[in-house]
Amino acid sequence: MRPRSTGNIFTFIVSFSGSPCLFAFQSLTGIAYYDSASSRLYAAAPNGSRTDGVLFVGTGTASSAPPPSSSSPFGSLTYRGAGLSGTMTPERGTGENGSASLGVLQTTWGEGTTKSVVLSVSDNYQGSVSGVDMHLILSRQDYQCMSGAIGSKGDCSGVTWNRSTQSVQFSNVALIGPGGVGPVIVNGTLKY
Repeated sequence: MRPRSTGNIFTFIVSFSGSPCLFAFQSLTGIAYYDSASSRLYAAAPNGSRTDGVLFVGTGTASSAPPPSSSSPFGSLTYRGAGLSGTMTPERGTGENGSASLGVLQTTWGEGTTKSVVLSVSDNYQGSVSGVDMHLILSRQDYQCMSGAIGSKGDCSGVTWNRSTQSVQFSNVALIGPGGVGPVIVNGTLKY
């Protein structure tokens, strides 16, 4: 998801792996709204012909932020390039989605209100990543890499997903920002 300029409105992108998914190897783009009063997310995305689509409604629970002196239970990322240099140490994460056991992990992490990672990873069930759609959002600027059937942007080859440790590792992942700015190089490990 990418934030829009006003309100709790987001551009929603969902990517599917292979069969048995109805939308196998497709990415659908739609809109999402977060109702902060009820902690509920509403998201919808039609297919290209607008004959079918996906609808998601979910209620989250707030996770508490770790004390400032401790490290995050979610891990951390460093990023550098395109005039940026910093660390993201998430205070919250959405955890594993129901499709993870089917080979597609979709999850998010956030730090404060200005830093987040939105990730979709698909694999071949043998530890090999077959597709990635990653967004690092810094102060409403979206830096992205995509690979696999959903297209290509940046370099996602350094993304690995470890189901047993429930973590995703980022090794020299190259993200491209708005207007082709970049690359922004990302390293680190995030746990979900």
